[in-house]
Amino acid sequence: MTILASKYLPQEPPFAYVAKLPAGIDSKAIDDIVSDFFDIFLYPIRYKMWDYTSKTPKPAGAKPQLSARSSNSALTCTRPPLGPEVSNVSLFIGRSSPDQATTRSRKRTTDYEQMREGHQFRSVHKRNDVDVDDDDSYLNSVAEIWNPGTSMSTLSVPPGLKPDGSEGNLQWQYGGAGTSVYVIDSGLDTRYSEFDGASIRWLYPALESLEEPGDGYSSSDSQLVWGHGSQVAAKVIGTHIGTAPMANLIVVPDELSVGKYRNLGSTLQNMWLKVHDDIVETKDKWKAGYCVVVFSAGHSFYDRGGSIDYHLAKRIVTAIGKLGCYVVAAGGNEISDPENPTQDRKKLRIPQILSGNRDLDKVLLIVGGHDLDGYNYFEYNKYTRISAPAVDLVGLKPIDHPESPPPIDDERWSSRSYDYIDGTSFSGPTVAGILATFISQGYRDPLGYLLAISKDPMRPGEPRIAWNGIYPDMYPQSYIDSSPMAQTLKEYKRPPLKDPRVADKGPPIRLVP
Repeated sequence: MTILASKYLPQEPPFAYVAKLPAGIDSKAIDDIVSDFFDIFLYPIRYKMWDYTSKTPKPAGAKPQLSARSSNSALTCTRPPLGPEVSNVSLFIGRSSPDQATTRSRKRTTDYEQMREGHQFRSVHKRNDVDVDDDDSYLNSVAEIWNPGTSMSTLSVPPGLKPDGSEGNLQWQYGGAGTSVYVIDSGLDTRYSEFDGASIRWLYPALESLEEPGDGYSSSDSQLVWGHGSQVAAKVIGTHIGTAPMANLIVVPDELSVGKYRNLGSTLQNMWLKVHDDIVETKDKWKAGYCVVVFSAGHSFYDRGGSIDYHLAKRIVTAIGKLGCYVVAAGGNEISDPENPTQDRKKLRIPQILSGNRDLDKVLLIVGGHDLDGYNYFEYNKYTRISAPAVDLVGLKPIDHPESPPPIDDERWSSRSYDYIDGTSFSGPTVAGILATFISQGYRDPLGYLLAISKDPMRPGEPRIAWNGIYPDMYPQSYIDSSPMAQTLKEYKRPPLKDPRVADKGPPIRLVP
């Protein structure tokens, strides 16, 4: 029996799971096994099965019974248990996933909920600085913006120059316009001013996810449950601290987004497959030729299964690449040791462990993190190909609200809601936003271009350093005149590219054979 989590991938292994249990096992033993290995299955679980005694054979040609609740077989998925496989008696665990077009089923009753709904309606819409259908002037425009701190200003420093100490930052004015960016994380809170006017859409990959695009809360730690997803998303589409503020963001909330369950590998598998299916269904509407999938969750792609999970992850990332999408993943926050770099692949997570594959490296990018001086700080291994600021970043400040969230007009949601944050969870989306910007500018090989213009590392063997690709000959004259390095900026010459073809613009290339 094939049980799939994707509506479009071939109905064959490895997206099929059949869990074997010993013959003659009684119902209590089954419950004990499910309890012992609850973190292997997509839960909460509601299951039925054929009579589990060897004396009652399964009817010929019959199909397994899935969940008692409504179930779509195209959206069900299980994980194999670690127990003995000595019987032909199978346990099928079914779960359904809400359709992304489904509207909420519970009526709002409180004044707060009505107020939040109105705010959300106002804020979740396309930023209208430019009509990207009729005007392509955004392709080469830059703008001087709010001072978001030294960590952001270093992204504006091209090869051969050093930071001038300014906290100002030059950024593409219409970065990411027309590009779709999927963020797989803990959800998003639209009340932060960084998301005002942003183009945001929700994808529901989990059974118990929120019933609608929302900002619901639990008593769980705000940093882990709510703050992280908002912080990650802000590094992509944030008005001031994002690198692709005009991109279309698709929020892919994991189980943490409901404050009930742990972020399991099996859940992540379903999330990634739902992303794949959404790409299939929406790619014809893209204005840009590619999309970007951002993964900064501090968990493995899968949580059990070893080589099986590696093969599954490879299949999924390959399938996403064939659709014309890049995958950008955080390298991890293990502290680097220049004398003993981490080369042991067993210590790497999935999908990070997939890097180094010749074909997958065309679509998969693992991002490390460096400090304010440019020295690599996190995840030091040869599979991390590029790095971005990851220490003392200006990021969103998680709002602590153990009982209920503050009112919408509370100053904690204002532009003062910032804090210093660390980690590759935020350098990853920073680079993803730059990649989305290069996609929006029409580069045929945007990842190749991003890597080609990257800066040399501070020490041999460290990942190359990302920057936003705005050369001094593109700076506003007012910015040059006010810089203490004005003469240097006027005389700056772009370094030649080893392969000039990466700067070609035109129809997208085929990413994966």
